[in-house]
Amino acid sequence: GTSCTNIGSSAFYGTSLDQQLFIPPTVTGIKPQAFRECNGITGDLFIPPSVVEIGEQSFYKAYGLTDGNIFISDDSLKEPVTTIGSLAFYQLGNFVGNLIIGAGVKTIGNRAFERVGRNIAETAGRLEVGSCTETIGDGSFTLSKFTGPLIIEDSVISIGNTAFGSCEYFDRLYLGSSLEYIEPRAFYNNFRMRGDLIIPPSVIEIGYEAFEGGGYDNDIVINTESLQSIDYSAFKNLSNLKSGDISFGSQCDYI
Repeated sequence: GTSCTNIGSSAFYGTSLDQQLFIPPTVTGIKPQAFRECNGITGDLFIPPSVVEIGEQSFYKAYGLTDGNIFISDDSLKEPVTTIGSLAFYQLGNFVGNLIIGAGVKTIGNRAFERVGRNIAETAGRLEVGSCTETIGDGSFTLSKFTGPLIIEDSVISIGNTAFGSCEYFDRLYLGSSLEYIEPRAFYNNFRMRGDLIIPPSVIEIGYEAFEGGGYDNDIVINTESLQSIDYSAFKNLSNLKSGDISFGSQCDYI
């Protein structure tokens, strides 16, 4: 009913829900595995701004989510408190819509959207990361199939290990002005990326193989006083770059 505030753990696990899912605006929590393997869910999925917790594996392998769009906490007026749990939308293998992560989302958990999307570039949707998201967890979008530019908003502080590893359909990368930590393999093997690779002045650490195998084909710019370390192979095999502007400040003690 419309007074529902929580959807319990494993509430609809494996149930055949052959319809669009409506989550009322009174709901504050979607507990772990609530809709896991509900293959019949179709159409757009709206997770209202009232939801502050999207539990682990809550929509895990919900293969029925295909050509609709997913909107999560899409409200610019909401305080960013929503957490997307680990593996929450893991392996939505038929999804070809757009994923809109709204301003209410603060944290994207480990492997939350790993392997989302069909392996056909022409049908891939776009990804929008919320303007208030601070943490993008380990493996959160690994092997996912989204197209267009990947824009890391100015609110993001940390991008986890392999967060966007082998996301082969993105074509541009823009890193926000508050970014401090780029963990190992964060953007590994993004071979269709083009344009400049610009590391913002806020960055403190760049992990191993962070940008290895990227297709960037213009300039690389690293000009930051904050940078303390660049781990091994961080920029390995960027063979298409034309030129660079690289300057390290006095705090950089490991390359």
